[in-house]
Amino acid sequence: EPVGVGGIGGVHMDGAGNWFVRGSNADTQQDWIYRNGEVIATLGDPIIEGATEVWTDAEFSDCFFLHTGNARGDFVIGGVSDGPTPSNGLLVANNSVIVAREGDPIDLNGNGIDDDDLFFNTFGNDDGYLSDAGLFYFTATLKNGAGSAVAQGIFIADLREALGIDEIFADRFE
Repeated sequence: EPVGVGGIGGVHMDGAGNWFVRGSNADTQQDWIYRNGEVIATLGDPIIEGATEVWTDAEFSDCFFLHTGNARGDFVIGGVSDGPTPSNGLLVANNSVIVAREGDPIDLNGNGIDDDDLFFNTFGNDDGYLSDAGLFYFTATLKNGAGSAVAQGIFIADLREALGIDEIFADRFE
């Protein structure tokens, strides 16, 4: 099926020349993300391997809002699921690890306790970078427990363990 007019939502090429494109089809409005010509996510797919939670555009017309990769072949995608909370945006690495989800608490003061009354509200469209060392940088707005948007920030998720990156190997990329 052809891509819809204005159906390309974003493109990206990582440091190894892997290319990504996301968009939707003309007739069915099926949303998808391709990497090097192969679909890595589409509506109705599980958000991670083996999950019953799936990608959906029921709440937002464009399911996917972010895709990026690194030279090692790892990637992170952002999209909306039929998940358990009213806000269902999430970030997923390599179709196997949930990086962050809307509504997750933020430990702003670093005391190891989720007592700061801050939670991810929404993630930035195309505002993400995945380093070869396994660090994922992204933007998000934050909300308080009452649901009011209160701040925006840049965050770093250390995905080295989840992506199987040895710290000695990672040091070569920093």
